[in-house]
Amino acid sequence: MYPSILKALLRLPVRTIASDALEALLSTLSSIFKYVVTPSTSPDNLHLTWLCLRKTLPKCLPEIQRTMAEVWGSVLRKVKASLRENVVLMIAEDLGDIEDAAAWCFVSACMSVSQMLHRVTPSLMSPLLTYYLSGGEDVVSLYTLLRRVLTAFIHRVKGADQFTAITDIVLKEFANAPSHDSERLRRHRVGS
Repeated sequence: MYPSILKALLRLPVRTIASDALEALLSTLSSIFKYVVTPSTSPDNLHLTWLCLRKTLPKCLPEIQRTMAEVWGSVLRKVKASLRENVVLMIAEDLGDIEDAAAWCFVSACMSVSQMLHRVTPSLMSPLLTYYLSGGEDVVSLYTLLRRVLTAFIHRVKGADQFTAITDIVLKEFANAPSHDSERLRRHRVGS
């Protein structure tokens, strides 16, 4: 029953939709994600939901992509810790045509009130950086995603002390990366 409801709801944002209807749709999706997807201990609902959302996002206008990505960001933030890395990798493994939306997923999941990073930020950024440094499928898109997310953090956090958690993750992941990956990344940056 859940898959058919989800697919029916995700057909709506690709059409021209009034702002009040869009607001109701986003609220509905948020509630469904909160009560059906987030509490799940199985990756199946997460995977199904992401695949359906992933298929819908490129068909939406950019501003609708962003708002839907922000809703998915709440899933990233609230999903059980044991599944968080899986959700990060689902996004990172297929960025084609959703680079902006993917960035907004991470930014909305990681930003907290009062210009602070949320406590789940390390558990989201670490697997993303690890995947990038391992030479994920589309290194250019991954680099762009990381650049956008880190830039958003820099502009939104209150001060340098708020950025320390991210700095620690970046330094740790680069230090743990095999030297050939660092060389590959250096050549990639120089060549682009």
